Amino acid sequence: MFSDIKNLIKEKRLPYSWTLRYHKWRYLGELRATLHSVRETPPQVAAINSQTELHLQICQYDIDMAILAIKSLLRFNSDISVIIHDDNTFTDDDFDLVSKHITNVVFYRVSEAEQKSKQDEEVWQLRQAFHKRFDFEARFNSRIQSRINKIFDIHAYSEAENILYLDSDIIFTKEPTELRTWMADPSKKPFHTEPPIQNVLTDPEGMVAVFPDMEVIKNFNSGFFGFRKSQIPYSLMLGVVKKLLDNRQIKIFGDESVWRIVYGHVQRDVLDCSRYPLFGNKQHYQLLNDVEKSVYMHFIYKHQYGHYAREAAKVINELM
Repeated sequence: MFSDIKNLIKEKRLPYSWTLRYHKWRYLGELRATLHSVRETPPQVAAINSQTELHLQICQYDIDMAILAIKSLLRFNSDISVIIHDDNTFTDDDFDLVSKHITNVVFYRVSEAEQKSKQDEEVWQLRQAFHKRFDFEARFNSRIQSRINKIFDIHAYSEAENILYLDSDIIFTKEPTELRTWMADPSKKPFHTEPPIQNVLTDPEGMVAVFPDMEVIKNFNSGFFGFRKSQIPYSLMLGVVKKLLDNRQIKIFGDESVWRIVYGHVQRDVLDCSRYPLFGNKQHYQLLNDVEKSVYMHFIYKHQYGHYAREAAKVINELM
């Protein structure tokens, strides 16, 4: 009987919700246990006052995931300062845990971000107004704070010229040589990653009508990107936010929608999808000809199919 159910799932003949429940039952516990084991690895040392900062937006549930993501990168390049923005879910014990594993990490709490924003009346008003700008279902409202942080606080809480952003569900499996080259050469353009298929969800002509100077990026992912503040200044981000508030016909499904528009205003480089793949489902694995060529993996569906747990276990073993 169990094998019959498995075959129905593989053949996609069960309702989608049943498939999701199966994957949660089958793989989620394994993933959580694997990620938790990162606490047994030795700490990684982040740089102090580096000219390159790595920013992450983290919630309490994803602490182990984030620790692994950061360690997987710092083991290849420790000349990076690490900045963590919380979403109001962190406790003092959570801050202590991350500090134990990432030496010299810097935290910015939501309360600090809001206090700093209030010092600039325009930024504070934009921040408040944008809370109601997202076009997604009410069940995602709890994630709005993290979206706001990623839009406003990367610029606001950066001291360095070179800014990196990393989602916590990413693992670096090999050294990202492109990053080292980018850090060393100020002439290098901003960069971002891309999914294997187009993911633009807003009418391109409608976007160009509002932003005539932008190029519509059809394949864009905001899980890992980098820029210099001289190339993408805070004023550019705030200008995009203002126009989006005035033009609600442009659908905004998250911070990625905003960063896509910002990047569409500048010359940029795109990291090779075969080296920096995004895995949302089994199809994405099948589209990647050679997984061994990749230097990192971005798992947007987390536990499904067990891929994330297997790759995480390999990296954690290497960190021991």
